Amino acid sequence: VEEYAMSSEDIEISKQIQSLAESCLEVDKSFDQNLSNILRFAEHESNAIKFVSLKALQSIFTYFLKKKTFSPNDNPRNRKKKKGTVDKSLILKSRYVTYISILEEYLSFQDDLIQETSMKSLMKFVKIISKSKNVPMFDEVLFRSVVGHLVCNENMSTHLLSVFNEYLLAFDDVKYFTLDTLRWILFKACGKNLSDKNIAKSEFASSLPVIDKSVFATNIFLVLHSIRLPKNSKSLENFFIPLPEIEAPTLKTSKRKRKREQSYNNEELCSLNSYKKIFTSCWVSFLSLENLNQDIHLSVLETLHNTILPNINEPLLLLDFLVDSYDIGGITSLLALDGLFVLMTVHNLDYPEFYPRLYKLLNMDIINQNPEHQARFFNLTQKFLKSSYLPNYMVAAFIKKWARLALYSPPGTIIKVLSLIYNLLIRHSTAHVLVHRVSDYDGELFINQNTLLESDPFDFSEMDIEKTNAIDSSLWELLILGNHYVSRVSGIVSAFKNSLGQVYMNLEESEDYSYEKLFELEVDRKAKLGTPLAFIEPERFFMKDQYSSWSI
Repeated sequence: VEEYAMSSEDIEISKQIQSLAESCLEVDKSFDQNLSNILRFAEHESNAIKFVSLKALQSIFTYFLKKKTFSPNDNPRNRKKKKGTVDKSLILKSRYVTYISILEEYLSFQDDLIQETSMKSLMKFVKIISKSKNVPMFDEVLFRSVVGHLVCNENMSTHLLSVFNEYLLAFDDVKYFTLDTLRWILFKACGKNLSDKNIAKSEFASSLPVIDKSVFATNIFLVLHSIRLPKNSKSLENFFIPLPEIEAPTLKTSKRKRKREQSYNNEELCSLNSYKKIFTSCWVSFLSLENLNQDIHLSVLETLHNTILPNINEPLLLLDFLVDSYDIGGITSLLALDGLFVLMTVHNLDYPEFYPRLYKLLNMDIINQNPEHQARFFNLTQKFLKSSYLPNYMVAAFIKKWARLALYSPPGTIIKVLSLIYNLLIRHSTAHVLVHRVSDYDGELFINQNTLLESDPFDFSEMDIEKTNAIDSSLWELLILGNHYVSRVSGIVSAFKNSLGQVYMNLEESEDYSYEKLFELEVDRKAKLGTPLAFIEPERFFMKDQYSSWSI
């Protein structure tokens, strides 16, 4: 085994396993003992021996399944056995169950190769058993158990998920039955009341390992998030188990009997609506789970409008999740509003609390986040306020809140805020009055910020957007920022004073204005004239009576 460094003892055991495997293919009295010995080696402490044993067992059971010596879904006791012969079918059925249990257990084993071998072996048997039936059909029993042990896995690795995704992304029937399995697992986890028929379908979930709830939720998310549905039903053409041709029912195989043999039909596997129905059920159940951590919340919200909303039948079912996510605060709240905005603009959701909730989010903490979240915050806010149908008082309130926050922000954030305000004023001409009122202070050399604060009708602390009185205020904050020590800030302020044109400021261009970046710009900036040191050239170091209050 090239993947493992084998000791001399491991090499001897490997040869013994190969010899036992070869003898198992012959009918003799030691058949059961040989097969049992290989199963014991499969639980050996050496990973190399485990690997060799699993491969040997895979070859043995593949050989007998293809010869139809036994079937996992049949009862071998009903078979007639010749006198004096070994009941190979009964032995194989019993040892096969043990082997499958080992494979499922090894899905959580802390070794990538053992996990990969176990997953590929299980999927191989799903295919073999499915094709061995009278009418080839997907073997739901084994596959449900595989998916169940995958998500109820304390040691879910990126490698194991990538191995499973090779099947999940390539085959449409694997997607369908993965979603169907997750649906019943989630129903069980959420404690939903099920009918007697559905209780029987979800019975397998009761035998799955019990793991930490947060780990379980993460595993479910990783699998659900990997599923990509096609755009239309015509694209549903790649199947792990080729669909059988529909034949007219005969006397031997009636339509009712064929329906009993499978819980699905070809129409479901070829209908995109069937996938979307289960997809919707899975996501709605998953988002109602307790113990969804912050990372999962963020991941769901970040991909909501790209991978989830386009593929569910009833997007409005996510309203409760989005409203609850808003209450978490910070960037999670903003992303929740982004989801609500999609429901409002695309799916006709009537949600009058949207803009009041957005206004309540504006504070120093949320605008001074890490660069990635800050950029997203400004871009989303600009998108939310793009509509020209917003009332004047609302636009004015957002502009004034931004301007006031800018007074206490670092230069990089001020540049973004001023760019955003400039773009809002271009879109909403009725808010220009806020700039026009600033001219009342023109010509004043010294502007007292405290005086302006006291005379400003805008109530910064008011959370009710209708009661802020922003429409009666002015953007006097621009006068303060126009004297900022960073030239880039004062340069943007001058754009307000000249005229508001039709060219929007690019928020992306103002994203990288950290203190380090601003320092580099100032150092590299070339001055057109020499730097003045005094406005009157002195005749001597200290002029007579120039500093009468000094005593040296």
